[in-house]
Amino acid sequence: MDRENTIIVVAVLFILAVVMFSPLESESEEIKLVKIGVMTYSEKTNASEVFLAAQAINEVNQYCLNHSLPYRFQPVYRCNNMDPPQTIQLVDEYHENNVSIILGFRWSGTLDACDYQSKHYGMVIVSPYASTSFHRDIYPHIIQLMPIDIQETQVVARAMVELGFMETVVFTENYNMHPGYMVDEFRRYYEEMGGEVNDTIVYGFSQNLAQINETLSRLENAVHPNTAIFYPETVPYTQYFHEIHNHQSLLNHTWFSTSYAKSNYTAELSASLGLKEIELIHPDLDTTPDQSNPKYQALNNLYYAEFGENMTRYKGNIYDAVWLSALTVIQTGEYNNLTFIETFPKVAQNYTGASGNCSLDQYGDRLNAGYNLYKYVLRGEDIYLKEIGYCDTSKPDIDWIELE
Repeated sequence: MDRENTIIVVAVLFILAVVMFSPLESESEEIKLVKIGVMTYSEKTNASEVFLAAQAINEVNQYCLNHSLPYRFQPVYRCNNMDPPQTIQLVDEYHENNVSIILGFRWSGTLDACDYQSKHYGMVIVSPYASTSFHRDIYPHIIQLMPIDIQETQVVARAMVELGFMETVVFTENYNMHPGYMVDEFRRYYEEMGGEVNDTIVYGFSQNLAQINETLSRLENAVHPNTAIFYPETVPYTQYFHEIHNHQSLLNHTWFSTSYAKSNYTAELSASLGLKEIELIHPDLDTTPDQSNPKYQALNNLYYAEFGENMTRYKGNIYDAVWLSALTVIQTGEYNNLTFIETFPKVAQNYTGASGNCSLDQYGDRLNAGYNLYKYVLRGEDIYLKEIGYCDTSKPDIDWIELE
């Protein structure tokens, strides 16, 4: 009997062990760990970016627990210190650590380097603060949550038409593809609204004096009294810049520029007398937070308690990037770069985060944004910016401020 009792006891204990421990082992096996690479920009921005990303990661994991979702998300932090070669090395490290999604911050060389290396590994970049237009065509797996520069050209086109400027001449540089893409977008949008591009004046550092004179001679026929000038430049010029802006046929025209071109105006105003006679209008991205947004309020309260200052509107992009990336993985059921790219816009369309609604256009760029329209006012030797209108890109018309 003792032997039989012992066997029974052992059997019961074995069954209890199976019942007690098997579900845990099964559940553990079903949990999918997804690593998200958080690529911070510099040592100065580390604290705020890590804080916002960590807050989102914690909330996402709690969301998964509350809804019995078999996912856990883990951040992997790296700082590229604005160094493209270092960025490439860090992407390699991400790959070795099974990181599938990179939240790559900022634009220019570091984002380019991040993309160059990550596409070999089947990674996806969700860039909270990027605003570069040519990524939309060259690097299709970059998703940008920041309204990009190219939207400024759409705002300029709309402003021209609404102010009655139905003809334009475009000045653009020939050595940098970035403004080239902006010009194409501007032309498409402007012509859809009934505007006509009379001419496109292309110039750059590589031109010699003869080419410059030939370009300037075209202005006499290209620029008419009711023609506005579109100037989407991003860098200042020296002699050629002065020649263009002091050309007699341009002095009485209204110039529309992207926000980048305003630096040219302010930098060269004192040295270029003709510039004082040019009326310049440009849009600036409105980063004022939506105080009525409860998600912004909740996150900003935490942010303010930590750093003693409020977030701007798009400071919450990193928080939203984490949430959107996690929700996309959850919806697709597993990480795959192709399904991720296809699904992300569908998730973003129905997601309103700390930075507002995150809907994307067909290129994977932030769809809606607000822009303040400014006009330069010169009083003596001082330059003032006067707001003359506000453009909400989700609405059909610009709200103009009555000018004195």
